Amino acid sequence: MAGSVKCALFLLAGPLLASAWPAAAQVKLGETSTNLNGTVSFGYSADYGSAISSDHNWDIGGSANMSGYFYSPKFLTYNANFYLNQSRANSNFQSISNTSGVSLTSNIFGGSHFPGAISYTKAIDAEGNYDVPGLANYVTHGNNDSIGINWSESIPNVPTLTAGFQKGGGQYSVYGTNDEGTTSYHSLNLNSGYTLAGFSMGGYYNKGGNQSLLPEVLTGATSAQTETTTDAYGFNVSHRLPLHGSFAANANRSAWDTNFEGTGSTGAIEVTGVSAGLHPTAKLSVSGSASYSDNLNGQLVEAILGAGGIPTGVNSNQKSNSLDLLGVVAYTPAKNLQTNASVERRAQYYEGTNYGVNSYGAGGTYTRALFEGSLSASVEFAENVSDQSGEDNLGFSVNENYSNQVFGWHLHESVGYSQNVETLLVT
Repeated sequence: MAGSVKCALFLLAGPLLASAWPAAAQVKLGETSTNLNGTVSFGYSADYGSAISSDHNWDIGGSANMSGYFYSPKFLTYNANFYLNQSRANSNFQSISNTSGVSLTSNIFGGSHFPGAISYTKAIDAEGNYDVPGLANYVTHGNNDSIGINWSESIPNVPTLTAGFQKGGGQYSVYGTNDEGTTSYHSLNLNSGYTLAGFSMGGYYNKGGNQSLLPEVLTGATSAQTETTTDAYGFNVSHRLPLHGSFAANANRSAWDTNFEGTGSTGAIEVTGVSAGLHPTAKLSVSGSASYSDNLNGQLVEAILGAGGIPTGVNSNQKSNSLDLLGVVAYTPAKNLQTNASVERRAQYYEGTNYGVNSYGAGGTYTRALFEGSLSASVEFAENVSDQSGEDNLGFSVNENYSNQVFGWHLHESVGYSQNVETLLVT
C-alpha cells in the first residue's frame, strides 16, 4: 500500500534586533536618530513515501523596518521597509508565491513652507491578476518598481501649490504559460488652493500615460501593444451658508487618446456640478445636488480605461449627455439610528434616444457597540420608474459589518446583498 507523510516546521522570531542585539532599538549617531525593528521567519518541510519522491527544503524570510530623522524631524525624515520571501497579497488575489522587495520614503523640509517627499518601491516576484470575463482569473508574477517625487508650497496668504511626478513599470509572465508582458506608466499632478472673502477655491491639472505589451493568452492571438495618454483639469469653489450649511460648485474636463493594435479611441468629457446642504437642527439635514455631463459614452470609456481594460465597441464620439438631480433628507431619531429619504431624476441621451428614470429612496443605518466590538447594519430601498416603458421596479441593498479585537487578534466580518441597484446607464 502506497503512503506518504509530510512534516513541516515553522518558527517566528520576535523583533530581529531584540534577538540579535540586546541593545535598545533606537540608535543616535551625531545628528542622525534611527529606529530599527523587524521579524525573521524560517521553516522546514519534507515529503517522503513509498510512491513519491522524497524531498525537503528550508525556507527563510522576514522583514525589517528602519525609520528616523536627520538633525530634526522637521528637516529630514526617512523610512525604509525591506521584506524577503513574504507574501504581499492576500488569498483574495490567489497568492501562490512569496515576494521580496523594498519600500523607501523620505520627507524633507517638513517644518517649512516648502515640504517635499521622495519615494521608491521595488518588488521581486510580485503577483497580479487579470480578470477576463468568461474565463478563469489569470495570475501573473514578475518584477516591478516605481518612483515618486512630490513638492509643495504653503506660504500664508498665497495660493498653495503641490506638484507630483510618478513613474514606474514592470515585466511579468502568466502562470501556466510561457507568455510574457510588460507595462510602464507616468503621471504629473498639479494642485492649487486659495481662500478669498470666505470662498475656498481650488484647481488641478493631471497628465499621464501608460504602455502595455499584453501576452498572447490575454489577447487570444499574438502579443498586442496598447498605449494610452490622459489629461484632465478642473476648478472648484465652496462657501458656507446659514443654518450650518455649505455650497459647492465644480467644473472638470478630461480627455484621452488610446491605441490598441491600430484601433484608436479619442475623446473628451466636460462635467459640471453644484451641491448645497443645510443642517437646521442637530437631528435634521437637507441636501441637494445637480450634475451634467456632455459625453455619457465617454464616461463609459474612461471607466473601462480606469479599470485597465480596452474600450472596444463603445463610440465615444457619438452624441450623448446626462443630467442628474438629487435631493436627500436625513433624520436621526435615536442615538444609534440614522434614516434618510431621497428623490432623484436621471435623464440621459445616447444612441439617438432619450431615456429617463425617477427614483424614490429610503433607508436607515444602525450602529452600536456589541461585545466590546462595533456593529453596523444598513438597508436601502429605491423605487425606479422608467419614462420609456412606465415600468416600476424596486431595488434594495442590505449590508452588515462587525469588528472586534480578541486576545490581540483583529476580527472583522461583513455580509452584503443588493438587487436592481443603480448603474451608470439608466437602461
